[in-house]
Amino acid sequence: MHKALTKKYLAATAAFLFILATLGAFWLGEHPRRTFLSGYEILIGIVFAIAAGLLLLNRGRNIARNAAIFLALVYCFAFMAGVKEANLAFNDCVDNGEQAREELAKFHAIHGRYPSDLAELCVKLPGQLILPPNTLNYARTPTGYKMYFGDWLVTHEATESDSFFAHK
Repeated sequence: MHKALTKKYLAATAAFLFILATLGAFWLGEHPRRTFLSGYEILIGIVFAIAAGLLLLNRGRNIARNAAIFLALVYCFAFMAGVKEANLAFNDCVDNGEQAREELAKFHAIHGRYPSDLAELCVKLPGQLILPPNTLNYARTPTGYKMYFGDWLVTHEATESDSFFAHK
């Protein structure tokens, strides 16, 4: 009875690790260079895969090896899907960032102030990601606002008086 219960706990822990690794890989892909983990994404995937394999080692070497390989592949695919999502969000900001500035100008004309958060605009904004935070960043300043988005190479910034401008 005790061994069967232990096997169930180990399998459940491996399943939890699989879900955590998949979501983590997707988030790391969506948010490149935003965390202290940047540059270690592949190493993290290897650690998760080995850990899952070790948790399932009591079920047999083949199952443990296959689980580790499967988790490594899923981790890589989830990471690449996150990278693709980040690229789409960045390109959406490049294409439609000025529409967000127009919405901010309309809000200011109606309310006499800029919103404290972009959610107050109640419109679809560019750069929305599946997992937070989003690509388009906004901060209200004493005189207006500052919006920006970027990737590993370039940052685009805009204010209430200036359109988006790219900086390296």
